[in-house]
Amino acid sequence: MSLLLLPEYHQRLEVLTELGYVSGGAVALGGRVAALLSTQQLLLTELLLANALAPLRPEESVALLSPCSALRAIAARVGRLEQEHGLGPGPDECVAQLGFGLVQVVLEWARGMPFADIARLAPVQEGTVVRAIQRLEELLRELRQAARVVGDPALAAKMEAAAASIKRDIVFAASLYTQ
Repeated sequence: MSLLLLPEYHQRLEVLTELGYVSGGAVALGGRVAALLSTQQLLLTELLLANALAPLRPEESVALLSPCSALRAIAARVGRLEQEHGLGPGPDECVAQLGFGLVQVVLEWARGMPFADIARLAPVQEGTVVRAIQRLEELLRELRQAARVVGDPALAAKMEAAAASIKRDIVFAASLYTQ
């Protein structure tokens, strides 16, 4: 490890320790879950460990993860913690990174609305909607695996059902451009 990165390493380790992801120099359950995720690792791990997805139906889970307001409090807390350890810009910026423009679009897609109809709802171009839904399906697969790691088969099944609800039609048609 470069000596230039050593202070940042220690700061990140402090954040992970405070969240309980590392304990006594060993990776704890939260750390194992975070390692499975490719984006917003701390935020999504906290969401999973808080069991915030349990009361939701699969299509609501899809909408939440697209993301929506239930993530704001967790994003602010993670942003505040990272800022306290000199790592992030702060809670406001962490919340601002969440994109809420496609929540309704993704919810309607998960409920079975045709693509032509959701394209009219979307505030962005169709290609952006397609890519967002594809990335969301990848995230749902990661969360399914993370749910298995934490020993929550019901959540794993819900994430599988959520992924199945959006993996259809033109969004997942084979393409030279997206595959």
